Amino acid sequence: MSTPQSVTVETGSRLHFGPLTNGLSRGRLFGGIGMMIDAPRVSLKVRRAGRDGIDCPLQHAEKVRRVLQRVRVSYDKLGPIELKVEAETELHSGLGTGTQLSVAIVEGMLRLAGEISTPTRLFELSDRGKRSALGIHGFVSGGFLLDGGKRDPGSLGTLLARLEVPEEWRILLITPTDCSGLSGEAEAAAFQDLQAMPLSTTSELSRLVLLEILPALSEKDCSAFASALHEYGALVGDYFSEIQGGRYAHPAMRELVPWLRERNVAGTGQTSWGPTMFAFFENGADASDIAESIESDPRWDGCTIRIARPLNRGAKIEMT
Repeated sequence: MSTPQSVTVETGSRLHFGPLTNGLSRGRLFGGIGMMIDAPRVSLKVRRAGRDGIDCPLQHAEKVRRVLQRVRVSYDKLGPIELKVEAETELHSGLGTGTQLSVAIVEGMLRLAGEISTPTRLFELSDRGKRSALGIHGFVSGGFLLDGGKRDPGSLGTLLARLEVPEEWRILLITPTDCSGLSGEAEAAAFQDLQAMPLSTTSELSRLVLLEILPALSEKDCSAFASALHEYGALVGDYFSEIQGGRYAHPAMRELVPWLRERNVAGTGQTSWGPTMFAFFENGADASDIAESIESDPRWDGCTIRIARPLNRGAKIEMT
């Protein structure tokens, strides 16, 4: 494989619907379900240069530097590079921006070094995927993903299933801008402090995935898929309520969910630690109608409202 002079990497965001387990004394670790969406977007270009340079939003600068330093340990002969990053959302909003950014940097650096990446290599160099593998597998393949969990703390979770999401479906994203979701050391501490997820909860989550969510998605039944996904998220949210103060992390979002369900919006929930909430729709027109209603209601002033599409492909990579 010839070594390029520049590499451009573009990826989307990750919705995480929650883990399948936590803290059980037997079996695999974490697991869970999630999917990739086309927005918010993360894009970067890395190229060979006369000296090192970083051009990125200020809030991402420290993360970018850490990832570059980590990759340099393995590729110290790569030479100086310039890296330009565009990220359309803040870190720690529940959309997996940190993972997508970190993995995209690693991908770009590997390509510059003439190496083809693998999920395991991305895991090793990005320092992401310590609990959930969804962001890494989603970066590689897109789609709706079932993470079968980690066999041990130092491994990447196994991808058990990947399904495409109907292209006409839309996902409404509502992000409060006055707080952030847990991350880093605080997130690790939260998992350690929680009581083990009851086996009965893991069993019901597994039943929902295998007998409702995946079959409905396979049959392109948005209503059944959304209803089961809401139930899945409610169980996960109740488990984490001790840490995040309720089923959903942000007080205004706890009010938003019943408001949406009164309007027959079945597929609502929180992605990861939030504060971003999602809602599924069969088409863009229905999603736009609800988005306009939310934007016109002062209870949700200050929220960022987006409508995303399913992303059924891996990251787009161009080399020159």
